[in-house]
Amino acid sequence: MRVTDEFGAIRPLANDAIKLEIVGPAEIIGDNPFSLVGGTGAIWIRAKEQAGKVRLTAVHPRLGMQQVELEMAVAGVEFV
Repeated sequence: MRVTDEFGAIRPLANDAIKLEIVGPAEIIGDNPFSLVGGTGAIWIRAKEQAGKVRLTAVHPRLGMQQVELEMAVAGVEFV
């Protein structure tokens, strides 16, 4: 994730905490909420054992919220 201005440039002084919410067959790994460093940050998402849509919502205290939707698919059988 990153905080950008209206021209797409990263805002390096944006270090507010971002609160994350996830809906669907996945879970957030790591700190929640977490603070940005230099206007950027990353999280990990672990899929659960079923397929479906996952909606991740990030809420910034001053800039509002953004959402992204992911589609989790069933993985094929692994042969070793």
